[in-house]
Amino acid sequence: MSVETSYGVLIIGRIHFRDRNVPLPESQWCAGIEDTSSRIVAALDEFESRSR
Repeated sequence: MSVETSYGVLIIGRIHFRDRNVPLPESQWCAGIEDTSSRIVAALDEFESRSR
């Protein structure tokens, strides 16, 4: 995912390291990234609003 900010573009990705010898199903490759991204964006918004 990418998020446009006042200072550029923030790229958010996920790397999954296997904990066993079974591959992660493709349907789970990006599981939870929207939630993680929204939390990061909320924190950035809060930081930027305080620093203005």
